[in-house]
Amino acid sequence: MLASGTFEVITLICGLILPRFILGAFGSANNGLVSSISQFLSYISLLTLGIAGPTRVALYKSLSKNDMRETSAILKANQRFYRKIAVAFVVYMYILAAVFPFIVKSNLKWIEISLLVIVIGIGSLAEYCFGVTYASLLDADQSAYIYTIIKIVCKILNTITAVVLICAGSSLLVVKFGSAIFYVLQPLTLTAIVRKKYDLPKSVKADNRVIKQRGDAAASSIANIIHDKTDIVVLTLFASTLAVSVYSVYMLVMNGLVSIMRVFTSTLEAPFGILWAKGDIDSLRRNMRTYEFLVYSFTAIVFSCTGILVMPFVSLYTDVVSDTNYIVPAFAVLSTIATAVFCIRQPYLTMVQAAGKYKEMKIGNFIEAGLNIGLSLALVYKFGLVGVTIGTLAANLFRTVLYAAYMSKCLIQRSYLTVILRTVWLICNCAIIVGIYFVFPGMVSYSTWSEWIISGGKCVALSMVVTLGMAFVFYRSDLIQAIKVIKRMIFK
Repeated sequence: MLASGTFEVITLICGLILPRFILGAFGSANNGLVSSISQFLSYISLLTLGIAGPTRVALYKSLSKNDMRETSAILKANQRFYRKIAVAFVVYMYILAAVFPFIVKSNLKWIEISLLVIVIGIGSLAEYCFGVTYASLLDADQSAYIYTIIKIVCKILNTITAVVLICAGSSLLVVKFGSAIFYVLQPLTLTAIVRKKYDLPKSVKADNRVIKQRGDAAASSIANIIHDKTDIVVLTLFASTLAVSVYSVYMLVMNGLVSIMRVFTSTLEAPFGILWAKGDIDSLRRNMRTYEFLVYSFTAIVFSCTGILVMPFVSLYTDVVSDTNYIVPAFAVLSTIATAVFCIRQPYLTMVQAAGKYKEMKIGNFIEAGLNIGLSLALVYKFGLVGVTIGTLAANLFRTVLYAAYMSKCLIQRSYLTVILRTVWLICNCAIIVGIYFVFPGMVSYSTWSEWIISGGKCVALSMVVTLGMAFVFYRSDLIQAIKVIKRMIFK
């Protein structure tokens, strides 16, 4: 958790630094172009759907028995699968390099755009060839911190190199090539470390049972990918790279906050899975109350502050460019709400996945994906950024309600009223916090970064006081239990 938390903080910081330099040196259109290329390249991950979860489950079993032959057999099948993906990725990358210059508006020459596609794709290609399989092994063996440390070092070196190249007056293509070097070194370093750490027999037959089990988990992965990728693709095809640039700047904040939340929730699937396997419903119900309370409290504190501070942040962040308007209040509000809804889904998603209920949720996941794509396409022409965000918000609401209802009724057997009351509590918290700032607008000042940071500190302090006060009144037992859990984690 410490390594993961450090990585997310470093990623957030680097993710804020580098795009600002790109904006200043190359403009909004080229910043949007880079985001669009990255999103289009990432769609090849659709071919990997449903493989990660079953692989981890299989590795849990083989590692618990210290059976290196079985572990090696699982990894060999996994590696063969990803090598095929790598071949498909190369074909897709060259096709995209050929057609992308003709579907996007840019001031770059078509050859520069084509080369940019290839350079940006190099890192993903290396990951499919070397990194993904061994990352799954470390994750299953509770040694994911090893790869996380490698990623931290590469992320820092990548950002420093890119900033130096930009300051030296290098072209966008050269800057991205410098970044690609570290994206290649990352999986190569991982491969060397894993081969030294584990004595994996080479003369074993690949165990393809995991590959055959990927179907039921695929629907959830499709919904997740569409949630992450649809907006930029729709904006690229039906709006402009300027709109993509505006979207990507706001998403720097939203995705960073989601990543921080996931630091504390990503490790909880296994404990809930163990309790489910034991049939200990009472413990599941009790621990879910604490988990819910912590996530809802995090959401109340963080996203009430986000709603207040995100536009002042974007105003300061984009003061180096004037080629498009980055202050879009409706988009800021809707994207904040959509991300908050995405976060409160996490406890229910964790429980459903821990119980392995992929098949039961398949239809709902496809409906979410259809809602996201359908509404985004229908609304982007008239409303642009706001239109695609309405699609994302509607899809997030649907899937959150679906998972919360299924978990409550079918997994831990409790009343759905619990979720409704927590949601009302969350909304009241946010309304009080935001309402105070409407009454006292002078509390937020952002003419300089130092003023924005001070305002942010005040906002967080106020949000914590209101949220903890409301928790003490309405959820006192959950608050006490959450404090005990946090203390136990710290001292342990």
